[in-house]
Amino acid sequence: MSEPELAALVGPLSVVGEVQEVEAIRGLPELSVHIANIGSGFPGRQMHHGPNHGSGRSYSDPDVSRIIAIAEGAERYAGLSYFDEPIWATVAELSGPTIDLDRLPRLSATELARPQCPLTTFATTARIRWLRGIDLATHDETWVPAVMACYGLPKVRPEENFWYRISTGYAIHSNPEKALCGALMEVIERDSIAVTWLQKLPLTLVREHHFSELTRELLHWCDRHFIEVSLFDATSDMGIPTVYGLQVSPYDRKARHIVSCATAATLTEAAEKTLLDGISIRNSYSKPGPLETDFGKFTELHHGAHYMAHPDRSPAFDFLLRSASDRPPRETQEHLPEEPAQLLRHLVGTLESKGMQAVAVNRTTEDLAAAGLTAVVVVIPDLQPMSLLPLAQYRAHPRLYDAPRLMGFRVLEEDDLNPWPQPFA
Repeated sequence: MSEPELAALVGPLSVVGEVQEVEAIRGLPELSVHIANIGSGFPGRQMHHGPNHGSGRSYSDPDVSRIIAIAEGAERYAGLSYFDEPIWATVAELSGPTIDLDRLPRLSATELARPQCPLTTFATTARIRWLRGIDLATHDETWVPAVMACYGLPKVRPEENFWYRISTGYAIHSNPEKALCGALMEVIERDSIAVTWLQKLPLTLVREHHFSELTRELLHWCDRHFIEVSLFDATSDMGIPTVYGLQVSPYDRKARHIVSCATAATLTEAAEKTLLDGISIRNSYSKPGPLETDFGKFTELHHGAHYMAHPDRSPAFDFLLRSASDRPPRETQEHLPEEPAQLLRHLVGTLESKGMQAVAVNRTTEDLAAAGLTAVVVVIPDLQPMSLLPLAQYRAHPRLYDAPRLMGFRVLEEDDLNPWPQPFA
């Protein structure tokens, strides 16, 4: 993607209202961060919780940072836009195959019994909205619940409220294959984040020979600013290089703990992305305002992250930090294909070999198509959703208990799962 391709999307009456460069982080003038404001994300809809936005960051190239921010803003717009005409139906009334509904993530009985539980259970007899997608392995048209393919779906009925609506699995690019690859890898990344936290996986540290020159430079900056960084190999049984990062700042009262995570073609690239992301969001933890402490009122994306960033939550991270240097390292050697078509075949083939279905839904609006962009969302029912709702974590999903075993870790039963809110945002 390039600036000319995206220029038409920026303006008072366009997808992105404005793009602003964020104040540079002290001591890192080369790190550029931009924010793209998209307002409510839908024409004619008022904002209820402040504007939606996309963000972009780059080291040493502000133009790239700006382009990424505009693209992410456009991706948010695609996910929020309600431009399709869905069909209202029960499962029995649909003509053609549906996404594998027996494998949809489910809440446990314990979660559902909580008075403040914000989600419900999917029912095949419920009349809900559906959208058409494409099974990426068979290429068959496949029905997907609209609530899983449009997180800006308006007027969600109680029977549709079985899915946590967030931007996981949404991607945009001028190359449709790159958009699909980005969406697939994000779902896999979020699966690793959720399983790592809920199962309290004692991940091993990424070995230093995987660190790029930029990663080493950023680690040096962190050390000079009294920030202790741990980069863990969170590559799951899916084999996609994933790094889970934890920054601990002993003298920071608001951002003591910051979590970040990234998937990439190599562990080296994933480590660099994870560290850059974690550093880039530090300033967002300094905003004034009260800290929400009622788990039942965690409605904003940042509530859990800001709550867990507080110094009082330090014990919650012991499972990662205690004896981390003594754990035998893993050797993730995976190097994903660079060519988009090959990478897409690799990702779909990996899922297919594990019996996991992936369905893509086209989210490209007319204005995005006019700019030469393709927006998609990919849904993979078998993987663990990353929920930022402490009282609705899909603790009955088989993946939550299968993944640790497949990764070579012990498995915690539901009563022993991590009780703390998800610190990623």
